[in-house]
Amino acid sequence: MARAKRTDRAEARRRYRAQLAAEDGSDGDPFDDAEPDVGTPGVARPADGAAARSRPGTVRAAGPGPVRPEPAGGIRNAFRQAFRPLTLREDLALLPRLLLHRSFWLPSLIAAVTAGVVIAFQGRELISQFAATYFLAPPPIGAIFLAGFMAPRASYLIGALVGLVTTGLLAIAAVTLTPVVEGPTSPTQAVLLSLAISPLGGVFFGAAAAWYRRFLYLASPARRVAPRPSAGRGKPVRGR
Repeated sequence: MARAKRTDRAEARRRYRAQLAAEDGSDGDPFDDAEPDVGTPGVARPADGAAARSRPGTVRAAGPGPVRPEPAGGIRNAFRQAFRPLTLREDLALLPRLLLHRSFWLPSLIAAVTAGVVIAFQGRELISQFAATYFLAPPPIGAIFLAGFMAPRASYLIGALVGLVTTGLLAIAAVTLTPVVEGPTSPTQAVLLSLAISPLGGVFFGAAAAWYRRFLYLASPARRVAPRPSAGRGKPVRGR
C-alpha cells in the first residue's frame, strides 16, 4: 500500500508538471524530483560517482590531484619555532609562583646535598668532587641546565636564581674547604668568582636548556600523537 501511494503521488506530480510545461510552451524534465527507486530490499544503491564509473563510455573530468599538506615537523621549523620572545614583565610577575616549582628547588636541593657531602668528607671523596664540579663550581652547568630544562617558563630567571643559590652554597663550603674551585685559594676569591659567573651563566644556560627542550618536542611530532587503540582490544560483542 505504501509503494502504491508513493507511485500515485509521483505520477500526479509528473502530470502536473507536464500540464505546466504545456501551458508555458516548454518541455518539462520528467525525471526532476522523481521518487527514488526502492529496488530490492537489503541491496544498497551505488553512489553517483560509482554509477558514473560503471557506465560504459563515461569519461571523468581530470581535476587537480589532492594537495599534500606541508609537514608540521622538520628540523628547520623546529629550530625557528623553539625560540621564544622575551617577556620580562610577565616573567617577573610569575616569579613567586615559579620559585615553588621543581625546576628551582630540585637543582637547589641537589646543590645543597653536594655542598653538605663536600663539607662532610672535606673534598677527599671522588663522587663529591665530581658532583661539586657540576653543581657548585662556577658556573654550575649541571644545576643550571636541569633548572632550565624543567622550567615551564622564565628559564633564564630560574637559571640565574639557581646560580645565586649555588654561589651561597659555595661560600659556605669555601669557608671550610677552598679547593672546591680550582684556581683561587682564597674563600673570598672563590665566592667573588662564582658571583660574577654563576648568575650570568644561569641566564645563558637556562635559556639554552629550555630552547633545547622545545626543539626536541617540535622536531618529534610523533611524541605528541596519542597512541591509537588496537582493533583487537575492543569490548567483546555479546551473543557471539
